[in-house]
Amino acid sequence: MLAASPVEVAYRALLHGLWRARITGTRHVRAYVDNAHLAAQLGGSEDVPPELTGLYLQIRALLNAYRWSRVEFLPRAQNAEAAIAAVEALDQDPLLQEEDLDAPEPLVLFSSVPSAT
Repeated sequence: MLAASPVEVAYRALLHGLWRARITGTRHVRAYVDNAHLAAQLGGSEDVPPELTGLYLQIRALLNAYRWSRVEFLPRAQNAEAAIAAVEALDQDPLLQEEDLDAPEPLVLFSSVPSAT
């Protein structure tokens, strides 16, 4: 298995966090990311690499499912508490195994209206 790039890791972390927030019934979300490329790509000021298109589209669809959403860049140095918590979390055994987590409810990305014939 190839190692993921820092931007891919940031995409996956954001996607996971957005799904977790959605499961709790959150309607408004503001996510702070410490990867400037991720924030720029989601903001439309930087092109998305082809290998990240799938993750990008999943995140955009999920962000659109909220009533209000925003992704903002916040340098890691300005959010030291979150960086420390992330490092500590990586050193611990998970409280729940992946199979114990509730499956996210399906997210309807579009709907069609039957045409009258």
